[in-house]
Amino acid sequence: MRSALSSFLLAALILPAGCQPSEPATNPNATLGFALPVSAARPFVQALWDLPVPTGQYRYYNGMLYMLSLVHASGKFQLWF
Repeated sequence: MRSALSSFLLAALILPAGCQPSEPATNPNATLGFALPVSAARPFVQALWDLPVPTGQYRYYNGMLYMLSLVHASGKFQLWF
């Protein structure tokens, strides 16, 4: 699976190799992977499980996406109205 990149050109072209994968983009990709057949979703979910726990300057935002994506992927997320 090709990693989600954090930088794009205005023409919607992905920047060349060497760009860092975007952890915040990996999280929702794994969550949305559950709408795909198992064989197509597996690389997205595996990328989520392989992510390290966020640290550093952006740990709050990245950690929130990471935690919510793990809750979704575990099947324990429920909305109560």
